[in-house]
Amino acid sequence: MLHHKSGLSGIMLMQCLVYIPIMALIVYVAVDASVTLKDGTHSLQRGTMRLTQSMSAGERWREDIRSMTGKPTLKHEYEREVHTIPGVTNSVQWSLFEGKLWRRADESRAWAKMVDRVKSISIREDKREHVTAWVLDFELKPGHARAKLTPVYTFIAVPGHQEELK
Repeated sequence: MLHHKSGLSGIMLMQCLVYIPIMALIVYVAVDASVTLKDGTHSLQRGTMRLTQSMSAGERWREDIRSMTGKPTLKHEYEREVHTIPGVTNSVQWSLFEGKLWRRADESRAWAKMVDRVKSISIREDKREHVTAWVLDFELKPGHARAKLTPVYTFIAVPGHQEELK
């Protein structure tokens, strides 16, 4: 004959009532950690992309300065400031418009986006003892509201034809 112990089954039901909320808490913490990790990874990926864009744009600007044949000029075109760098075969233009840094290899070509989320840009002459350098500064908008740093990039280039520019 089988004997039922009613006291033992009551304890198991009580254990289930305790373990279910504990398991729910463990699952909640695991899901929250997973979401936080995913957000952090996405933010890191976005920051890396912005850094890569900025470095590529800066190197491209330095190439344009090294090959320039005259002093850069600034003019206002529609709602944007356009910095024109005269070259051997054509003039290259750089502009900040709608929060993006743009480059145009020739006035007959379309503008190419170089960097997103740009707050400000400055191109200036830096006269040194024996050469004149040109400086490009641009500041990016913070990636999110909690950002503690504002990314600012500075690129310095010396024209390849110094004697022709005097």
